[in-house]
Amino acid sequence: MQEALSALLNYAFDELGLHRLEADVDPRNTASIRTVERLGFQQEGYLRERWQVGGEIQDALFFGLLKPDWERIKSAGTTL
Repeated sequence: MQEALSALLNYAFDELGLHRLEADVDPRNTASIRTVERLGFQQEGYLRERWQVGGEIQDALFFGLLKPDWERIKSAGTTL
């Protein structure tokens, strides 16, 4: 998953010219949280009762990644 997401981030920043990407993650999903953090995303917020899924009200963690941060991570070789 990490390798596929790294390729996606490269495409988003380099080919599409995006400056910022966001991830909305279920706070109970620790594997997803670790994945986005390893890619350099920073937690920016905790949104209480953001979603209703299958009749259950759920919170959300909000993460952001800026292109300059991604470039630093790539050059340092700290992903994957």
